[in-house]
Amino acid sequence: MLAISGVGSIAIVASFIYSYKWNKEEDASYKIPFRNKLVYAFLIFAFGFIFILSLMDLPNVLTNKTEHYEGKCEVWVYGGGRTAESMEVSVDERMISFSTQGYSKVKDGLYYCEVDYYPITEQGTALKLYESKGKNLVDLD
Repeated sequence: MLAISGVGSIAIVASFIYSYKWNKEEDASYKIPFRNKLVYAFLIFAFGFIFILSLMDLPNVLTNKTEHYEGKCEVWVYGGGRTAESMEVSVDERMISFSTQGYSKVKDGLYYCEVDYYPITEQGTALKLYESKGKNLVDLD
């Protein structure tokens, strides 16, 4: 996420500068419309926010320092089409995000779970789901 948001921020700023210079050379009276400036500003803010948030969790990622939660949780699987694309696990007051890669058989519902995640970005690294405490492990993939 850090790499994608960093590259996205740089690409948007470069695109803005390029479009300004290219259009300025075409017509000396050219000015970027306010609506376009607003779109650029929003995209830079969005990608920048994600980049900074990811950057704050970088020390945890580099040292592989995760937090562990064990207890009741609720799972939501989101998708667009035949396969789900993302999944969120609600534990306490946190919403931990997972890619569904490796968790294709998980369905929405209440479970007993063990979750490892990065504390600031709330990105999950490991997930084990049980039917209930002390019961069978749910087949994830």
